[in-house]
Formats: sequence, structure tokens, C-alpha cells
Amino acid sequence: MSGSKRILFGYGICGASAVAAQFSLIRTVLVTQGGSELAVCIVITFWLFFAGIGSFVASWATERARKGGGFTWLYFLFGFLIPAGVFWAGSVRTFTFGYEFALDFGRSTLLALLSCFPISFTSGFLFVWAVKAVGSFLTNAPIRLYLSEALGSLLGGIVLSFVFAELFTTIQIALITGSILFLSGFLLLSSFKEIPVLKWFFIVFFTGSALFAFVPGLSRRLDVSLLKLRFPNEKILFFADSRYQNFAVTQMENNTYFYQNGVLSYFSQGGQREEEIVHIPLLQVGSPQHILMIGGWAFIAKEILKHPVESLDIAVEDEKIHRHGLEFIPHDQRTFLADERVAILYGDPFRIVQSLNKRYSAVFIEVGSPETLLTSRYYTEGFFNILKRILVKKGIVVFTVPTSPNYLTEALLYLNSSIYRTVKRVFDKVTVIPGEYAENIFIAGGSEHGVNLEPAALSAVFKDRELRTKWVTVQSLVTILDRWRIEQINQQFKEFQESEVNTREKPIVLFYALENRQMKAAGGVSFRFLTGFTLIHFLIILCSVWAVIVIMEIKLKRQLPIITFVFSAGFSGMVIELSILFSFQVLYGYIYEFVGLFIGIFMGGLSIGALVSMRITNKERVLAIVYIVFIGIIFAYHYIVNMHAEAMKGMLAGFLLVVMLYTGFSTALAFGTVLSLYTAKSSGAGKPGVIYGADLVGGSVGGVFSSILFLPIVGITGSVFYVIVLLAFSLLLFLSRPLIEKLSL
Repeated sequence: MSGSKRILFGYGICGASAVAAQFSLIRTVLVTQGGSELAVCIVITFWLFFAGIGSFVASWATERARKGGGFTWLYFLFGFLIPAGVFWAGSVRTFTFGYEFALDFGRSTLLALLSCFPISFTSGFLFVWAVKAVGSFLTNAPIRLYLSEALGSLLGGIVLSFVFAELFTTIQIALITGSILFLSGFLLLSSFKEIPVLKWFFIVFFTGSALFAFVPGLSRRLDVSLLKLRFPNEKILFFADSRYQNFAVTQMENNTYFYQNGVLSYFSQGGQREEEIVHIPLLQVGSPQHILMIGGWAFIAKEILKHPVESLDIAVEDEKIHRHGLEFIPHDQRTFLADERVAILYGDPFRIVQSLNKRYSAVFIEVGSPETLLTSRYYTEGFFNILKRILVKKGIVVFTVPTSPNYLTEALLYLNSSIYRTVKRVFDKVTVIPGEYAENIFIAGGSEHGVNLEPAALSAVFKDRELRTKWVTVQSLVTILDRWRIEQINQQFKEFQESEVNTREKPIVLFYALENRQMKAAGGVSFRFLTGFTLIHFLIILCSVWAVIVIMEIKLKRQLPIITFVFSAGFSGMVIELSILFSFQVLYGYIYEFVGLFIGIFMGGLSIGALVSMRITNKERVLAIVYIVFIGIIFAYHYIVNMHAEAMKGMLAGFLLVVMLYTGFSTALAFGTVLSLYTAKSSGAGKPGVIYGADLVGGSVGGVFSSILFLPIVGITGSVFYVIVLLAFSLLLFLSRPLIEKLSL
């Protein structure tokens, strides 16, 4: 194999390794930042941004670099930084802000920046250095390297999602990736005669990373050390990754703590919260025969079974984690498992509920605060309609929403009133009872008279059922059911009309929940002004920026329309990629496992686009046709996901993969076409880095827009219209280059 082909093959391995690095960073940052899918946006954004910056810097640096040694050194550095960077990403919060307080958007962004910078910057550097290494031997070297990277990424995404994600922890995946890079670098690269010490570097680091990856005791020590940084005063009992999340069980003194994606979900010495959530609502139900619980842990089930119920069905999302978790729950709290009335239904609770034909007296939603797409979908108008269908005539739905014990802040008012307005669209009777654990208890449905707030009446039911409780007692009912407090908060939610209804297409409660966390952590800094941003505002900004670009091009002649188009292609590709990822999360609930596959499919589209761009002659015409078709495809994506998601359940995942593939294809075709036009008028090994960098920086800006504007405010698929407008303007500017050149004469 010739030297240029070895570098092409090695760069393909870099592409697969980059996907593994993104996959590992996303999983790690999800845990350190509380499970919010916005971490996906932030990681991909910074990955692309710093890869773009690395490419720009390398464009300047390669003019002064040695030909072969530089690429080999960078190849080695990339292999070293992936496991080191992932470990750093898992520990950086401990060394900066700690875990005592919630993260605001600024701190989350800074942590992601610190996590992504070393690996992604080196990744961008590698591309330009590889172009320099093979540019004198191969025609279309940048496109060939782009194709090699994309094919490697496709293979890496598939292997990650279907093999590595099931068998290895995140740290192990990073170590295996590093060892593969060290081994391939040793076998493929040919700079060892110039720099003999590199040979030993590759051998030593391959041996070390392989040992840590495949010897269980060693890799476990790394995982435990990260957990100890996060929970310094707690004993680590168990940890695991599943298709949905990361899970850890710790112990301190006599209490056992359960963490899901870094968020405390349950502790064994609790009970007061669970008693309030269960007994106050069930005392409203005359004959609570059949109960459904969505999510939740042992305490909830234990309290429900104290009532005269005939059956308790528990819809549990994560079978692997649930079974492991039950092993660490105190014996007296898991006796419910032996109760013949209990049935555990494993699978996506959203889909389980859709398929149920049984009628329930009460449904408890115990999935956590709506701070993620995974949980916010259980607080939508569509889901409440599904629950109403499976309730008996006077059945109730019970769930909690975060609040403040003493004062309802503006952010909490928006969050609670949005969910109140949403559930009120479905149920005539909705009552909110302030809980003692910084949560409001929502009770929807019931009799035509609503919730009974008379302590005397509920005390009679309490005594009749002979309930044995510790915190909710006949005496405490008077305090809990404080009529003045209940009426005041319900009236406040009824009168507040500024919040929006939460839907699957536009999960606005996700924005309100994140704003609440932002307000608590940042001392009052709010992003609510963004909720007024519309397509008209976007259009005005776009026209202004495009006018400036035209004026600058007329005066400076820097090929700005070409660079702008590839920037817009990167921006649009990233927005659609993230929109598809989050659509999958909302519809299926386990993007945690398949994020690698989707990134790989996107990169597969890039490989096809790169291959086509090398073979077509009338590039501009083909590019225009491809992007007109792309606009049609993303419009169809918006229509199908919003209007026919339920009817296409079996085929929808495949459709999303096809859209992802075409998104990658169109992005790569834009890169190849623009690169050939740009380099036709510019020379130098570093010039491809300018276009590569513009593509990546465009993607990073698209990630920023998705994370703070498109996803929570415009809606998951609503961003399609912004992308259509941007692409139409960019394509028009790109095709208007001859006219702009005439004006510049």
C-alpha cells in the first residue's frame, strides 16, 4: 500500500474515532449536566466550532510545517486525547463549579467548551495536515480525505450503536478507540524513520490503553474514580449504562441513593413526598380498583398498595436499570414485587400507554421534572388525551411539577401555568395542591365537582381504609389541605395567560424548566425574550447580513458568496440533524444508545455526497437541484412527523434515517462543489482548510441556534421553515455570483 493510501485509510480510522469521541463526550456530558438533551447540542456545537478553528489555524500552520512528521504526531496526539479528554470531561465539573448547585446555560456552555476543545481542535488540525501530506500525490485530495473520513464515521457509528454501546462503558469505548488509533498509526504511518521515538510512543500507549480497556478491574477503577469525584462522601455500590441512560447507586450512612444521568431520582430513607403524592389523590377516588404508575420507584408502589386496589400496573422504561436498582432497595420496600396485584410492564411507557385497552381509576406520572425531551413528552396535550382515553368515568391523573416552598418565582409560574393550561385543555377539572417537598401536586379529572378539599371527609375515608402511614395522617390533612393556600395558587394559574400550551411538536415546558434552572443558578438572568423571536425577525436579520456580504464582496472580492453558502449548508445540516435526533428521542425515547448510529448515517451521506462531487461536471446546476430537492424533503419531514407520526410508527425510524442520510449528502455536495470553485481561484495547501472550517463553524452556529431557540421555542420540527428560508437565500446568493462580479468591476 502506497504512503498516500495509508494516510487515506488512517484518516478514515480518524473519522470512526471522531464519532466514538463525540458519542463518549455526549454520554459523559449528559451525566455531568443532569441528562438534558441540550448537552447533545452543546457538545456537537463545540466539536464543530473547535474543529473549524483548528482547520483555520492549520491552514496557516501547514505553510511552515514538515510534510510527514506533523501528521504522524497529530495522529498520535488524537489517539491520546480521546480517552484522556473523555475522562477530563467526566471530572471537569468537580474541579470548576462542583455539584452543589444547578448549572445555568453559561456554566453548562463553559463546561462543554472545556470538555470538547482538546479533541475537536486536534481533529480539525488533522484534516489540513493530511491534505498537505497527500496533496502532491493525489488529485482531489481534500475530497478524497473528506470521503475517507465520512466512510469511517459511518462504520464507526454502526459499530458503536450495535456493538460497543451494549458491551462497554463510556470510558472503555474511549480507551478502545485510542488503542485502535495507536495500533493503526503504528501499522500505517511511515514517519518513524524520521522520528524513531514515535514508534515507541505508539507501542507503549497502545499497550496501556488496551490493558485498561479490556481488563475489567482496571477499567472499573477509572469509572469508580469518576464517580468518587462526583460523590466524594458516598460509597459506590453499582453503576451501568443502558440504552436510555447512565445509572449509579451509592450509599452514605444508612441511606441508599439512586442517580439517573447524574440526577438523584430516589433515596431509601424517603417517604413523606411519596405519601403526599399517593394518599391525597387516592382518598378522592371512591373505589380505586385499577391503578397505572408511569415510572416511579418502590415507595410509590408500596403506598398505592395500602389502598383497596385490585391491580397495579407499573410501566417501566428501562428494564436493565430497574432490575439492577431493585437489588439495592431495602427489603421492606420491595415486598410489593411479591404482591400478585402488581404487574411490571417493561418498554417505552409512552407506547405502552398507547397500546393499553384497560381502564384505570388513577394514573400516576412519576418520570421526573420536564427538563428533558424524554420527560417533557409526558406533559403534552397529546399524552393527556391518551391518558383520558384509558381512565374510568371519574378517574384521575396525578403528577407533580417543581415549585418553591415559600415563593412562586416568575420562572416557576411560567412552568406551572403552562402545564396547568395544557392539562386543562383535556380535563375539565384540574386542582393543584401545594406539596411540602417543593412540588405542586396536580390532580386532573375526578368527579364533576372536582377535588374534595374537606379534611373531615377525607379523614373518614382514611380511617375506613385503615391506612398506616408516617407523615400523612388524619391530623396532618388539615395542614396539607389548607383551603386558602390551594385556592390562591389555583386562581393564580387560571388567571396567568402568558405561558403557552405544551405539545410534542413544540415542547415549551422544556424551555420554562431550563429557564427556572437558569434563574436559580445565574441569579435572575433570563432568556425569555427569545420567545418573541419569529420567522419575520429571522428574515430581517438574514436580509441585513446578506446585504453586508454583497457589499463586502463588491469591494474586497474575497469569494464571500461561496464561503457563505458552505457556511449555510453546514448550519442547515446541523439544525436538521439535531431536529431528527430529538424527533427520535420524543417518538422512541432512547437516543442515548442510538446517537452514534444517527451521526454515522449522517457521515454516510457525507461520503456519498463527497463521491458524487468528484464525478459530476456541471457542479453548480446539480448543486442547485440537490438543494431544491432537499428543501422539499425537509418540508415533507415536518409534515410527516407532525401529522402522521402515529400512522407511520413502523416506518418512521427508517424515514428519519433516510432524511439524515440525504442531509449529509447535500452538505458534502455543497462542500465539494464550493471547494472546487474556491481553490480554482486560490492556491496553497491550507486553502481547503478555509472551506472545511467554514462548513464546521456553520454547523456549530446551527447547534447554538438549535439549543437555545429552535428546539425549546420554535419547536423540534418548526425549525424546518427557518432552514428553508436560509437555504433559499444562500442558494440565490451563490447563483448570483456572476452578477456580483460584474458590479465589482
